[in-house]
Amino acid sequence: MEILEKVAEFYNNILSLEKGPRPNFVGFDGYWLYAGNHPILHLIEADNRSIKKSGHFDHIAFRCSDLADTRSRLDKYSVRHHELEIKDLNQLQFFISDPVGTTVELNFQLEE
Repeated sequence: MEILEKVAEFYNNILSLEKGPRPNFVGFDGYWLYAGNHPILHLIEADNRSIKKSGHFDHIAFRCSDLADTRSRLDKYSVRHHELEIKDLNQLQFFISDPVGTTVELNFQLEE
């Protein structure tokens, strides 16, 4: 399985992001991943020389729901994670890495 497909599958398995419509960009492959009707994550082949890199970033973060289901998915797919509770925000954060090493922060609002 090529790496781009592995990355798309990871986000589908862990965050339920679904592949959806994407314009036919000539010269490079990719996927648009959707949350419902919203394309929120755009994946492209990183080794394509015709695409200008947009720079570097530390991580991406998502506001999430269903803490129990997410824990279950992480366990099911053997995704290592680090948990951090932010008491000031009444929030629990999971930090995971996708198949190409991007750090992903998953934020869950805790019940008061």
